Amino acid sequence: MNREKVAILREMSLPDVQSAVQAIQVWLDDPPGEAVVRQCIVLRLLLAAGFDIWNPEEVHPEETNVTGNRADFLVRRGTGQFALELKGMSATLQARDYQQALNYAVSVGTRWAIVTNGRLWRVLDERLDGDWNAKIALTIEMSRDDQNFGEDIAALLDPPSWERDAFADVVQTVSNRQQQRKDEARIRREKTRVVEETQSEFEIASFEKAADAAAKMGRITEAERDVLLKRVTSASLKPEEIEFTYSIGAAKATAIYRPDDGT
Repeated sequence: MNREKVAILREMSLPDVQSAVQAIQVWLDDPPGEAVVRQCIVLRLLLAAGFDIWNPEEVHPEETNVTGNRADFLVRRGTGQFALELKGMSATLQARDYQQALNYAVSVGTRWAIVTNGRLWRVLDERLDGDWNAKIALTIEMSRDDQNFGEDIAALLDPPSWERDAFADVVQTVSNRQQQRKDEARIRREKTRVVEETQSEFEIASFEKAADAAAKMGRITEAERDVLLKRVTSASLKPEEIEFTYSIGAAKATAIYRPDDGT
């Protein structure tokens, strides 16, 4: 690979993936078949994430190996690799699809397989006990107006993470991020009314001031107040990075610590 192409690939980042996702989301109302999913969704996302889709050593197309197993792609970077099995977007992913991907992954010496129909993406970990269903380590799904899918798929397809063979950390990070979103959604669903009642009861001018008052009165916790006032955010970080953030009013401060180089 020449230096110019390497530089181009390194520049690709989360915004590239999010841009690709936005273009793909318009197809959800008219689900494409397998050939379009392959060319215009899977390969597009791999390219946006930073994989060299023209290099068969990195994105290897469908081929039956010596053990008789096959997958649509074997994706490699550094010491990390995963089998990728795909179907048309209107197809329901079947047990045989998952098992086929797992069999191929094991035959090439990796624990990881990803099965997708372009909308639904499932990560399988061969090291988990049980049948194929028990080996699903993570599920992410694209919806029409979802702003989180781009962040999650960018993490799953992050070439540097695969190069370091650190995908297990990525799976845990995305799983934690999903749980954080669920917790924040529950807080907004359950605690917004408490703040609104506080605002009405004491004739407080703004929701923000009412949230601060509710926290001081013990009606909600400070953490719940921060969620309601959007003073906390889901971090878009590599697994080894740590984000510190604080907001007050319209001001927000963020610091990211990178242990790899101490910055």
